Amino acid sequence: MYKKALKVALAVSLSIAIGRLLNIESTFYAAIAAVITIGTGFADSFQSAKNRMMGTFIGAGTGIFFAYLNQNSIILCGVGIFITVMICQKIGYTNSINIACIVFIAIMVNLYDYVTPFYYSIYRLADTLLGVTISTLINYVIFMHKDLKTDNDISLKG
Repeated sequence: MYKKALKVALAVSLSIAIGRLLNIESTFYAAIAAVITIGTGFADSFQSAKNRMMGTFIGAGTGIFFAYLNQNSIILCGVGIFITVMICQKIGYTNSINIACIVFIAIMVNLYDYVTPFYYSIYRLADTLLGVTISTLINYVIFMHKDLKTDNDISLKG
């Protein structure tokens, strides 16, 4: 009954603590990634982590490109979202569409004056990687006893 609450609390706490130790710019994004990818078991976490990282990577890639063209363009924001969704669909990662679009939007409208689109994207990739790694490891190392049945269900496709 308390397993999910314990896993989420542990994943968030470790993401923030390790993020601070590593001097990661925003542990907020690492904590969000941990919450989203914790899943009910290792197989769920692994699949969610894979989708989250792929979406972050696609959104960051398209976001960098369009932000360097013209970060303030509403038209380019729409075109970029369209292309981001199409890329996810084309490569078979439809479960990554939402996060890819969120990362794209963050790059297009959430940049600070002191950071470039490239560095902001790198920060988001690092934050996300930290959070998904911690949540997946928590499910594998600490709570794996109930997950051994579903480990074989992990696929390589999103």
